[in-house]
Amino acid sequence: MYYVHRHTTEADYQVIHYFPSFPSGNIGEEVVAPDNLAYLVWVAAGGTPIVKANGRFLSVVDNQLVVDPNKDSILAAETAAAQAEATRLAAKAQAIIDNIPSWSAVEAAINAADTVAKLRSVVLKIARVLYWNVKNTSD
Repeated sequence: MYYVHRHTTEADYQVIHYFPSFPSGNIGEEVVAPDNLAYLVWVAAGGTPIVKANGRFLSVVDNQLVVDPNKDSILAAETAAAQAEATRLAAKAQAIIDNIPSWSAVEAAINAADTVAKLRSVVLKIARVLYWNVKNTSD
């Protein structure tokens, strides 16, 4: 029987109790509260929980939890990338809004088109929006 501190962040962890499961002899596990009496008695008797890392920026060295020293810069870069992508998508949506008329305007333009040049203008706007959606770029 032994206990593990399974960390999900630097400060948060679960206490996991591992025990033999009879009659199969397999190892069973259960999550127990940090104030569980059996756990506290085990610690008081000199038991040292094994430290396991279950978080993205966590690892264990010599049974000590270690946080990736680049965590803040990685998260900042990811946040900046997410904001840039949100800005790009908003610009794309606005470009589509700006370049495609309403259906009634499209229908009226097609019905009123008496020259190839007028039809060409409407078709180019629709084709531009279709191209942007398929290629995912406005180049």
